[in-house]
Amino acid sequence: MIGYLRKVTVLLLFGLGLLLSGCAGLGQWVDSTWSASIGCNASQVVSDSRHIAILPEAEQRRQVRKLQAAYEKSGGDRERFLLACLAVHPKSRYQNHDRALQLLQGYRHRTGPREDLLALAELLETLLLQKQQAEQVLSAERERSNSLASKLKALEDIEKIIQEREKKALPSP
Repeated sequence: MIGYLRKVTVLLLFGLGLLLSGCAGLGQWVDSTWSASIGCNASQVVSDSRHIAILPEAEQRRQVRKLQAAYEKSGGDRERFLLACLAVHPKSRYQNHDRALQLLQGYRHRTGPREDLLALAELLETLLLQKQQAEQVLSAERERSNSLASKLKALEDIEKIIQEREKKALPSP
């Protein structure tokens, strides 16, 4: 009898755990104000931004508008970091690296930033700055490549002209 009760209890707890985990996953990101009373931590921000980034376009747009309105109203850390993460997330339709840098630098320069969020801000900012530098180097290399290609083309044209003159200058046997 005790063995039977244990099995039933384990199954009930397992089922309840599955039910609650499914509900928690949906409820975390649907409403942009859900965690304002709970607080904001780096891992939750990253998780929430991932959930929002994979939403269908209309729902993602609605969530971003709500986040933007909440950020403009309160300047909250959660909204700031969600907007910054969405601005750099590869699946987000709202990628804007300059906006992300503004949000992150604004957090770093404020008084009393939290350590976990400061670490996230510094990491994202460093990655964005490195990406910008890489894009600048790539752009310079493209310009250099185009310049070298045009010079090569000009040299090939000169070579053709020289070869044509040499053919005309040689007497026919």
